[in-house]
Amino acid sequence: MVARRAHSTGIVARADGLARYVARVLKEKRLSRRDVQVMSGWKITDAYVGSIINGRARNLSVEKLQALARGLGVNEDEIFRVARGAADSGQVDNRKGDPWHSVMFLRLMERVVSDPDVKQILDIVADLSEEDRAIVLKIAKSLTRTHRKPQRRRASV
Repeated sequence: MVARRAHSTGIVARADGLARYVARVLKEKRLSRRDVQVMSGWKITDAYVGSIINGRARNLSVEKLQALARGLGVNEDEIFRVARGAADSGQVDNRKGDPWHSVMFLRLMERVVSDPDVKQILDIVADLSEEDRAIVLKIAKSLTRTHRKPQRRRASV
């Protein structure tokens, strides 16, 4: 009985680590669960990604972990390492081969083109010295941490 409890506790800890990892990558890359579904080639559903994040998905198959890695644009080895219970590296890999790097860039450019305020901010920042840009970046990061409240999702009825 004790061995079974220890075994199930290990599974929960690994699932929790994977849940935190997936949630962090989604946030850092500004991805939705739907984005992961599409980029995985429809090999994993957005609902399944949600169940991973919520810790409900246990014992993921190799195929699901591969699809998750592909959908998140991360290295498969990293996903498998985290799923095994090893600590993740804490950094998202933004290599040039990462398809989400291009998607994020395109989304950013769309915002620059469609929002005159964003374009003006970028024009001003581009003309600053390296030191002043570092200060602006620090201020912008502090604003996003202090002024954004987490959005609550409405429960489906």
